[in-house]
Amino acid sequence: PKGYYVYTGSGKRNLYSRIERHKRKNNKKLKWHIDYLLNSKHSKVVDVHIFEDAEFDECSINKKILNYKGAEIVVNGFGSSDCRSGCPAHILFFNTYPDVSFKFVKNFLTG
Repeated sequence: PKGYYVYTGSGKRNLYSRIERHKRKNNKKLKWHIDYLLNSKHSKVVDVHIFEDAEFDECSINKKILNYKGAEIVVNGFGSSDCRSGCPAHILFFNTYPDVSFKFVKNFLTG
């Protein structure tokens, strides 16, 4: 559905090149689930948030964001085919823009 999607991933190596790759529309081989979504003419990257602390892995971030008001899973397994923590998906849907950066940093850093 039309709206906002929050994707959590763990590009630990070459992080900034991976982000730039995800932002590109053309001239890339479609490799990951997110590539297929971002390659659409109807999608664009709005924000990127990077958490470099080792204790914040992609699954803990994803599970925290899943508890936000309005978060929905619209495609089971999307982005989580290699997940070992049992996440139903690593992409979450919101009807309205989710302010995940402020809430996430506050939740994790202040308890």
